[in-house]
Amino acid sequence: MVYLFSYGSLQEATIQLELFDRELRGWPDVVSGFVLSKEKAYGAYPILNETKNPAHRISGTVFELSEQELIQADVYEGEAYKRKLIELESGKRAWLYIAN
Repeated sequence: MVYLFSYGSLQEATIQLELFDRELRGWPDVVSGFVLSKEKAYGAYPILNETKNPAHRISGTVFELSEQELIQADVYEGEAYKRKLIELESGKRAWLYIAN
C-alpha cells in the first residue's frame, strides 16, 4: 500500500467509486510548504505550487491506495499535474499531485 494526499476531487466518494470501484479509507492531514495556485487545472480543479515555506499549509485527506490504484489516479489527474513524494505533518510519507 502507498499513501496519497488529496486536497481536491479525489476526496469525493463518487470520484473514488468511479476510479477505484470502492470508497477509499482516509484520514485528515496537512502538508506544509505549498499554496493553492490562482490557476485551475482544466479550468476547474485546484493546483498546488511548492513554496518551501513551512507557514504555508494545506489541509486534506491522506488515503491508502494500491500501486495499481496510484497508476489509475495518475491517469485521472492527467498532464496538468505531476506526482511528488512529500512528508505530511503527521510524519507519513505520501504522494501529492502538484502543478506540472
